[in-house]
Amino acid sequence: MNITTGKFMAAAIMAISVGASSVYAKTHVQPSAADLALAQKVESQLKDSGVLEKGLTEVRVEAQNGDIVLSGWLQHADDDRKVIATAKNIEGVGSVKANFRTWSSRRHPS
Repeated sequence: MNITTGKFMAAAIMAISVGASSVYAKTHVQPSAADLALAQKVESQLKDSGVLEKGLTEVRVEAQNGDIVLSGWLQHADDDRKVIATAKNIEGVGSVKANFRTWSSRRHPS
């Protein structure tokens, strides 16, 4: 590689990385203080409600403009309904979307 090609490649790499970071900044907005507080409230109330089995679930809560997105791992395939219903009943929550995976495909023993 000669010096001209090297300078061109360095400029191209710099342009791509700067462009990528500006795209990331435009598509990944920092949550507002209100959304952070709502996400913490939902996470806390899910833990306190007993709907999450301790040690067997890993639930991530994100909020954007009052809408909640839940993701992570649940113990049983039908636990998602209880978690979603609990989150929907929390004051300040708009909609609730969930994307869970389960450790077991069996239904929760009743």
